[in-house]
Amino acid sequence: MASTPYASDRDSATEARPFIIWTLRRTGGTNLAQHVFRRSRFRSIQHEPFNKNRVFGKVSADFERDGDTAPLDRICADGILMKHCVETVPLALSLALLERSVAHGYRHLFLIRRTPGDRLVSLHFAGASGVWGARMVAQNSIDNLSRIARNTPIPIDGLLARERLDRARLLAVYERADALETRPLIAVFEDLYDYDAPSLSLARLARLTAGLGLDRAGDAADGADREILFGGGQKTQSLYALAPNHDAFRKAVSEIPPMTLGAVPDPNPAQWANFVTHLGCRIDPPRQSWRSDLLQLTGTTAPRDGWRLRLADGTVLPMETEVARSPDASKPAISFAVLDVPRDGLAGARMVMRQPSSGPSQ
Repeated sequence: MASTPYASDRDSATEARPFIIWTLRRTGGTNLAQHVFRRSRFRSIQHEPFNKNRVFGKVSADFERDGDTAPLDRICADGILMKHCVETVPLALSLALLERSVAHGYRHLFLIRRTPGDRLVSLHFAGASGVWGARMVAQNSIDNLSRIARNTPIPIDGLLARERLDRARLLAVYERADALETRPLIAVFEDLYDYDAPSLSLARLARLTAGLGLDRAGDAADGADREILFGGGQKTQSLYALAPNHDAFRKAVSEIPPMTLGAVPDPNPAQWANFVTHLGCRIDPPRQSWRSDLLQLTGTTAPRDGWRLRLADGTVLPMETEVARSPDASKPAISFAVLDVPRDGLAGARMVMRQPSSGPSQ
């Protein structure tokens, strides 16, 4: 079968449909939402619109009182784009919003952080300082923010408990979306904002944009993708280390398992050994990729062109590559990612090198 850049899709990838970004606060969703909302023909609205004192706050209050989903139907019928943080409203409301949006043809993108430390400390200091965005950072002096950090111990136990609750809520919504066969899209912050492998990050963003059915014309030319991924954030992370118990917090949070959405099958040990021996490289265990029905394989190998993953049915999937940073210049390496592996596609799969004249080698 011919090589294909993306896995096949049951619906048209170019069909314009509204979508919701489901996430947690301080995950990095504001810039991403603004980027993709600008490329949609549907109108967006205030982020986290169901929060108290926001545009749909009354809808939330009324739903808590009587469970009426008619207002949610009317909102979704208008095709409004939304960024929704699930921990700020009752889970029942998020699930009802999901159900009604699915009925109205919405797509769904889940944004997570694999490791929670930066999100939690950012959430804590945003609450302590009242600084929730880049504009508010600019309105405060570094001296003032530094003083707050030095004098505000991190509530370690409370934040770890917060992470467990937040994960459970987001996972509940994701699992319901997956059960409804929406094939939700997934953006992992650490994969999407990988400064060491920008080509891989851009490839992931391209797939997400296509998966949302958005027009990407001009993105590469005007640098919009690079700007959103590598243009910088609020630049407050260095201040958080000034907290008196920052080291203790980092140690405690490092013991929390990475966040994932959906179960990833364990690789067959013999097959994994074959991959490693065949490539002579480092290859990571499979992880969830950019869509719920896909896995990704990542790793590093020697700088040889043409590696591909060939599935048992003959489908050949390309590798996205990036020159890897290496402390030893005499041993250059290539970071790679195969982003479109079907969940059931690892059995019988092999890494192959495409030869110019004879096709993939065995």
